[in-house]
Amino acid sequence: MNLIPDTTSHTSRAITWIAWVSMLCVSTLPDILLREFFDIRLGWLIWAKLALLVALGLLGFLWRPLRSLQSYYLILVVLFTAEWASGLLAGTALWQSWFGGSNAGFTQSMLSTQLLRLGVAVVMVGVLLVLFKKPKNFFFVRGDLQAVAQPIPLLMDKPNSWKKLGWILAVCI
Repeated sequence: MNLIPDTTSHTSRAITWIAWVSMLCVSTLPDILLREFFDIRLGWLIWAKLALLVALGLLGFLWRPLRSLQSYYLILVVLFTAEWASGLLAGTALWQSWFGGSNAGFTQSMLSTQLLRLGVAVVMVGVLLVLFKKPKNFFFVRGDLQAVAQPIPLLMDKPNSWKKLGWILAVCI
Protein backbone atom coordinates (compact mmCIF):
# COMPACT_ATOMS: atom_id res chain seq x y z
CA MET A 1 0.00 0.00 0.00
CA ASN A 2 1.56 3.27 -1.11
CA LEU A 3 0.29 6.52 0.40
CA ILE A 4 2.08 8.66 -2.19
CA PRO A 5 0.83 8.11 -5.73
CA ASP A 6 3.23 8.04 -8.69
CA THR A 7 3.24 11.50 -10.29
CA THR A 8 4.28 10.52 -13.81
CA SER A 9 0.86 10.88 -15.49
CA HIS A 10 -1.87 13.50 -15.59
CA THR A 11 -4.17 11.26 -13.58
CA SER A 12 -1.52 10.80 -10.91
CA ARG A 13 -1.00 14.55 -10.75
CA ALA A 14 -4.74 14.98 -10.33
CA ILE A 15 -4.70 12.44 -7.49
CA THR A 16 -1.85 14.34 -5.82
CA TRP A 17 -3.85 17.57 -6.10
CA ILE A 18 -6.93 15.84 -4.69
CA ALA A 19 -4.86 14.60 -1.74
CA TRP A 20 -3.46 18.08 -1.04
CA VAL A 21 -6.76 19.93 -1.43
CA SER A 22 -8.64 17.40 0.68
CA MET A 23 -5.92 17.65 3.36
CA LEU A 24 -6.32 21.44 3.45
CA CYS A 25 -10.12 21.10 3.61
CA VAL A 26 -10.02 18.75 6.60
CA SER A 27 -7.16 20.52 8.39
CA THR A 28 -7.66 23.28 10.95
CA LEU A 29 -7.30 25.87 8.16
CA PRO A 30 -11.08 26.25 7.58
CA ASP A 31 -11.65 26.54 11.34
CA ILE A 32 -8.97 29.23 11.64
CA LEU A 33 -10.20 31.20 8.62
CA LEU A 34 -13.82 31.12 9.78
CA ARG A 35 -12.91 32.09 13.34
CA GLU A 36 -10.38 34.82 12.57
CA PHE A 37 -11.99 36.51 9.56
CA PHE A 38 -15.70 35.98 10.24
CA ASP A 39 -15.85 35.18 14.00
CA ILE A 40 -17.75 31.98 13.15
CA ARG A 41 -17.37 28.72 15.07
CA LEU A 42 -19.18 25.78 13.56
CA GLY A 43 -19.55 22.77 15.85
CA TRP A 44 -20.67 20.58 12.97
CA LEU A 45 -17.58 21.30 10.85
CA ILE A 46 -15.78 18.21 12.17
CA TRP A 47 -18.67 16.05 10.96
CA ALA A 48 -18.51 17.69 7.53
CA LYS A 49 -14.79 16.98 7.38
CA LEU A 50 -15.33 13.34 8.37
CA ALA A 51 -18.10 13.03 5.77
CA LEU A 52 -15.77 14.44 3.10
CA LEU A 53 -13.05 11.94 4.01
CA VAL A 54 -15.48 9.01 4.00
CA ALA A 55 -16.98 10.16 0.68
CA LEU A 56 -13.54 10.47 -0.92
CA GLY A 57 -12.57 7.05 0.44
CA LEU A 58 -15.74 5.50 -0.99
CA LEU A 59 -15.23 7.31 -4.28
CA GLY A 60 -12.12 5.18 -4.67
CA PHE A 61 -14.40 2.20 -5.33
CA LEU A 62 -15.92 4.05 -8.29
CA TRP A 63 -12.83 5.79 -9.70
CA ARG A 64 -9.86 3.45 -9.77
CA PRO A 65 -7.07 6.09 -9.61
CA LEU A 66 -8.49 7.40 -6.32
CA ARG A 67 -8.10 3.91 -4.82
CA SER A 68 -4.46 4.70 -4.05
CA LEU A 69 -5.66 7.28 -1.48
CA GLN A 70 -8.14 5.06 0.34
CA SER A 71 -5.70 4.09 3.09
CA TYR A 72 -4.73 7.77 3.43
CA TYR A 73 -8.36 8.75 3.96
CA LEU A 74 -8.91 5.83 6.34
CA ILE A 75 -5.94 6.95 8.43
CA LEU A 76 -7.31 10.51 8.56
CA VAL A 77 -10.78 9.25 9.57
CA VAL A 78 -9.26 7.20 12.38
CA LEU A 79 -7.15 10.19 13.49
CA PHE A 80 -10.17 12.52 13.55
CA THR A 81 -12.27 9.94 15.36
CA ALA A 82 -9.55 9.23 17.94
CA GLU A 83 -9.07 12.96 18.58
CA TRP A 84 -12.83 13.40 18.94
CA ALA A 85 -13.04 10.43 21.33
CA SER A 86 -10.15 11.78 23.40
CA GLY A 87 -12.05 15.06 23.71
CA LEU A 88 -15.10 13.16 24.92
CA LEU A 89 -12.98 11.25 27.43
CA ALA A 90 -11.43 14.50 28.70
CA GLY A 91 -14.91 15.84 29.41
CA THR A 92 -16.10 12.91 31.50
CA ALA A 93 -16.61 13.31 35.24
CA LEU A 94 -14.18 10.46 35.96
CA TRP A 95 -11.37 12.06 33.91
CA GLN A 96 -12.08 15.43 35.50
CA SER A 97 -11.92 13.88 38.98
CA TRP A 98 -8.60 12.21 38.18
CA PHE A 99 -6.98 15.30 36.72
CA GLY A 100 -8.62 18.15 38.62
CA GLY A 101 -10.78 19.61 35.85
CA SER A 102 -10.66 23.41 35.72
CA ASN A 103 -8.91 23.50 39.12
CA ALA A 104 -5.96 21.47 37.87
CA GLY A 105 -2.46 22.77 38.27
CA PHE A 106 0.03 22.85 35.45
CA THR A 107 1.37 19.35 36.11
CA GLN A 108 -2.07 17.73 36.30
CA SER A 109 -3.26 19.58 33.23
CA MET A 110 -0.19 18.59 31.20
CA LEU A 111 -0.41 14.97 32.33
CA SER A 112 -4.05 14.87 31.27
CA THR A 113 -3.31 16.38 27.87
CA GLN A 114 -0.28 14.20 27.20
CA LEU A 115 -2.05 10.98 28.24
CA LEU A 116 -4.86 11.76 25.81
CA ARG A 117 -2.37 12.48 23.03
CA LEU A 118 -0.46 9.29 23.85
CA GLY A 119 -3.72 7.34 23.59
CA VAL A 120 -4.37 8.79 20.13
CA ALA A 121 -0.79 7.95 19.11
CA VAL A 122 -1.18 4.34 20.28
CA VAL A 123 -4.41 4.02 18.30
CA MET A 124 -2.70 5.43 15.21
CA VAL A 125 0.30 3.11 15.48
CA GLY A 126 -2.11 0.19 15.88
CA VAL A 127 -4.03 1.18 12.74
CA LEU A 128 -0.79 1.64 10.79
CA LEU A 129 0.39 -1.80 11.91
CA VAL A 130 -2.89 -3.35 10.75
CA LEU A 131 -2.68 -1.59 7.38
CA PHE A 132 1.04 -1.95 6.67
CA LYS A 133 1.98 -5.04 8.73
CA LYS A 134 5.51 -3.87 9.70
CA PRO A 135 6.66 -0.60 11.30
CA LYS A 136 9.28 -0.07 8.59
CA ASN A 137 6.50 -0.06 5.99
CA PHE A 138 5.14 3.17 7.48
CA PHE A 139 8.52 4.74 8.23
CA PHE A 140 8.42 3.96 11.96
CA VAL A 141 12.06 2.96 12.27
CA ARG A 142 15.12 4.14 14.12
CA GLY A 143 17.27 6.42 12.03
CA ASP A 144 21.02 6.79 12.08
CA LEU A 145 21.70 7.92 15.65
CA GLN A 146 25.29 8.75 14.73
CA ALA A 147 24.13 11.26 12.11
CA VAL A 148 25.32 14.78 12.75
CA ALA A 149 22.85 17.32 14.14
CA GLN A 150 23.47 20.97 13.42
CA PRO A 151 24.19 23.24 16.42
CA ILE A 152 21.23 24.68 18.31
CA PRO A 153 21.89 27.97 20.10
CA LEU A 154 21.73 27.69 23.92
CA LEU A 155 21.73 23.85 23.75
CA MET A 156 24.91 23.00 21.89
CA ASP A 157 27.48 25.14 20.13
CA LYS A 158 29.01 22.55 17.79
CA PRO A 159 27.60 19.76 15.62
CA ASN A 160 26.95 16.55 17.56
CA SER A 161 25.30 13.17 17.07
CA TRP A 162 21.55 12.76 17.39
CA LYS A 163 22.22 10.16 20.06
CA LYS A 164 23.64 12.88 22.31
CA LEU A 165 21.19 15.56 21.17
CA GLY A 166 18.26 13.25 21.93
CA TRP A 167 19.23 13.10 25.60
CA ILE A 168 19.77 16.86 25.74
CA LEU A 169 16.32 17.49 24.23
CA ALA A 170 14.72 14.93 26.54
CA VAL A 171 16.12 16.74 29.59
CA CYS A 172 14.99 20.11 28.19
CA ILE A 173 11.50 18.84 27.50
